[in-house]
Amino acid sequence: MQRGNLEQFLYFYAFFHRSAFDEHPLGVSAILKESIDYAQGVGESLKKQIYNALRHVAQGSLDYAPDVLSPHDPAILKDIYDNSLILLYRLLFILYAEARDLLPLSESKLYREHYSLYALNHRITGELDAGVELLSSSVTLWSSFKQLFDYINIGVPPLKIATFNGGLFDPQKHPFLEQYKVGDAQLQQAMDLLARIDGQFIDYRDLSIRDLGTIYEACWNITWRRQKGKHRTVGPSTCSTTKGSAKPRAATTRPATSSNISSNKR
Repeated sequence: MQRGNLEQFLYFYAFFHRSAFDEHPLGVSAILKESIDYAQGVGESLKKQIYNALRHVAQGSLDYAPDVLSPHDPAILKDIYDNSLILLYRLLFILYAEARDLLPLSESKLYREHYSLYALNHRITGELDAGVELLSSSVTLWSSFKQLFDYINIGVPPLKIATFNGGLFDPQKHPFLEQYKVGDAQLQQAMDLLARIDGQFIDYRDLSIRDLGTIYEACWNITWRRQKGKHRTVGPSTCSTTKGSAKPRAATTRPATSSNISSNKR
C-alpha cells in the first residue's frame, strides 16, 4: 500500500487472507487444482500438435532441394527423423526458458525484440494470419533459428544470454543440423503448431518440466512405414508426408531426454 499499487495489494489479500485457505471455489486449493487441470489440458493438446510439427520439420528437410536428401534412402530418413526430434526439443526448450525467464526475455529488450523465439513466433504467426506462406526453397527462418541456437550454446553477455551446458545446442554433438537445413514453408507451419492452440498463444509457464518431457517422450512412439509411394508417420495421430517412398526407422539411441530441458546455466 505504501507504493500505492492497489491491484497488487488485492492479489496479495485474495491469496493470503485466512479465508483463502478454506474450501470454496475461490480458495487457494481450488485455484491450484484448476491451474493443474489447465496445464494438463494444454499439454495434451500440444502433444497432438507436436506429431504434426514433427511431420512438417521432416518434410521441410526433404523439400529443401539444395541439400539433395534422398527420400529413398532409409539411413537418410532415419537421420532426418532423429534430428527433427532434436530440433523440436530445442524449440520446446527455448519456449519454456523464455516463458520462465531462464532466457532474458524480460531482462533484455534487444534480445526480446530482435533475437528471441518470442519475436520470431509473433512474426511467423502474423504472416500466416495475413496469408503469407514462405517458400520451401528459402531458409530465412532456419538462419534465424540457427543463430539463436548458437547464441544459447556459447552465451552472449551483451544480450544477457548465459551459456547452457546440457549439450542440446552443441553443434559438435548434432552435426546433421549443422550440415543440412529445413525449408521455410514447413518450418513456418511447425513453429505455429508449437506456438498456438486454436489461435491462442501457449503460455509455457503453465507447463512443468515433466509435462515437456512427457510430450517429447511421446514422439518416440511414432514409427514410419512404406505405403504406396508415401512415407507415413503412424502413432496416436497419423500424419503423411508426400515425397518419395521409404521406410524410416525409429532411432535406436535417443538424442535427448527430459533432463536436457533443465540444463544448468553456467
